[in-house]
Amino acid sequence: MENVRSSLQKVRIITTNKTLDINDQTLLLDASSGGFVITFPLASEWSYKYTLRFVDITNTITFATTGADTADAITPKLNTTYVVQSDGISNWFTEIPVVSEWTTLAVSKRAYVANYGNWVTQEIDTDTNLILRSFGAASLPRANEINPYNGILYTGQYSLANVLLNDVTDPAAPLIATIPVWGNPRIIETRPGGLEVRVVNNASNSISVIDADPSSPTNNTVINTITWISTNPRWLKFDANGDFAYVTCIGGGQTYKVDANAKTASLLVTLWDSPHGIEISNDGSKFYASGFSAGTLYVRTTDTGALIANIPMSSPHGMARKNGKIYVGNYSANTVTVIDQNTDSVITTIAWIPLPYSLDEDLNNEQVYVTWATNDQLLVIDTIEDKVVRAIEIQTASRHVTVA
Repeated sequence: MENVRSSLQKVRIITTNKTLDINDQTLLLDASSGGFVITFPLASEWSYKYTLRFVDITNTITFATTGADTADAITPKLNTTYVVQSDGISNWFTEIPVVSEWTTLAVSKRAYVANYGNWVTQEIDTDTNLILRSFGAASLPRANEINPYNGILYTGQYSLANVLLNDVTDPAAPLIATIPVWGNPRIIETRPGGLEVRVVNNASNSISVIDADPSSPTNNTVINTITWISTNPRWLKFDANGDFAYVTCIGGGQTYKVDANAKTASLLVTLWDSPHGIEISNDGSKFYASGFSAGTLYVRTTDTGALIANIPMSSPHGMARKNGKIYVGNYSANTVTVIDQNTDSVITTIAWIPLPYSLDEDLNNEQVYVTWATNDQLLVIDTIEDKVVRAIEIQTASRHVTVA
């Protein structure tokens, strides 16, 4: 297994005030001897990324920006890692905080595509965008998810109501477990921290909770099933801390809020549409739900579901978040619309992306991957220039893409 810190070139322990520069990459923040301030440089100087890990929070660690720059709020939590990214203009965005006992990553810089047409999963190197291998997958594999902490790929066996677990750290990617769920696994998501995996069961209106803690006696089994979800749940996304998950249901046009610790679900808002994809803002204050039938991207608060904005789209489906932007696949228009999270306005629309189904962001590179639902290409969007830069030839009828 690859150590998180060894995969990065420059690791520094910070115990006093520090203004970050281009020579900093991974910082271990240690406040055992006293508090200090971390200052971000001008975002306009370079588009850059810092990895910040709190190893001691006995005293206060605060963050500051330079000039008129702004930055997302960062709440110090022990053993929490934040990835903070510059937009190259005037903002610093917190990409993903992770709370976990894990100190290593089993797999990184890999994308996995579930091919619905021929029951094969393909692995792609996200640095080179070359296909590394293919291996047998579930029958009609609609959903898949890579858990980077344990190196297991979870694939939903849609027609047989199972989730198959393949160990992708092994060159043969062997099947290590088959886990029955309640019916038609549609979406699979890793809870931040990697110790649980959630499966949205389309047919039974439920969410299965899979234990992914290797030290647990119930590892690789379903430890809880969350019911009382409305009909036909379609998509699930966690907030950055993994405290809450948000689930869209196309049957009743509803969005549910799931307490990830209590494992209970409550109705957040009824949109009176058929919401498919969902994404959460960087700061966790709002969610974006794709109203497929009405052609609307709904922007609502995550606390009460209050309306923030309705943005016209064209059968919006899957979404991804990257660099303070939301990428929305317009299924019937063959485009991807890019939304500014700060203003909830359209930045640009990327054309010539046929039937965009699933999107996922690459945390290691400036890329978003898009599956083409009925064809044999995986498209790569450059998230700096917001344009398609590569089409990877893959197997027929890809559904979901998941990136580590």
